[in-house]
Amino acid sequence: MKYKIEYILHEKDKETTNSRFYKALDPSTAKEMFNETCSEGSLTGEDVELKAIYKEKENSWKEIKT
Repeated sequence: MKYKIEYILHEKDKETTNSRFYKALDPSTAKEMFNETCSEGSLTGEDVELKAIYKEKENSWKEIKT
């Protein structure tokens, strides 16, 4: 399955909303992958807030309650 993680990047003077995409078996695995990106990957040291997780379904995105 393909998941989209929407997050807010808090910077000094602004906040921006961004997305990352992951292929995972379930939403909790996608969230773990995102957390690894925040702690060990390209978002290390950034002030990041998870906003929402979406699952791809029939060429559209459906929000998943977490």
